[in-house]
Amino acid sequence: ADNTVIRYVMYAKNASSYAQIIYFDDGKIKFAARSSGGYKRWEFTITIGDFVNNWKHVHITWNGNFSSNPSILIDNSSLGSPAATAGTATGTTYLAPDGFVFFDHNQSNPAYELAGRLQFFHIFGISVVGGSVYNSGTPTFASSGHLLDFWRMGNEPQFVNTPHESSIENS
Repeated sequence: ADNTVIRYVMYAKNASSYAQIIYFDDGKIKFAARSSGGYKRWEFTITIGDFVNNWKHVHITWNGNFSSNPSILIDNSSLGSPAATAGTATGTTYLAPDGFVFFDHNQSNPAYELAGRLQFFHIFGISVVGGSVYNSGTPTFASSGHLLDFWRMGNEPQFVNTPHESSIENS
């Protein structure tokens, strides 16, 4: 795995640009969000190679306030404070996504594709700063009514009879 190449995990689209993105770049996992007047990016040091051939439970939580740092947990271990931040967005009004792209950039450029597997992707309406969120892969607050959206990846009809690591046609 190359730590110097941008690889997208999630790209939440918005008509004007992006709403939120999660990606690997330069030995960091980066989370960025946009407001109508700018953006803010938080960078956490991690090696993409740590994810190769290893199952990881990644939990990113942010309270929606641009002055607050998100929290990133990998298998219930916090990555701590961001190694760096960028951008000037302030306040609590962020752009709402109108679509999601997983493991690629919005432009479907092969240069940004992240070769990997994603089992589930959840969005919760709660910010979890501490405590145990990794409960054998099930968030401890999953049944608390805070689940906003959920995707189980790989169960779509076009994947059922597709051999592993083969091309997937758009349909």
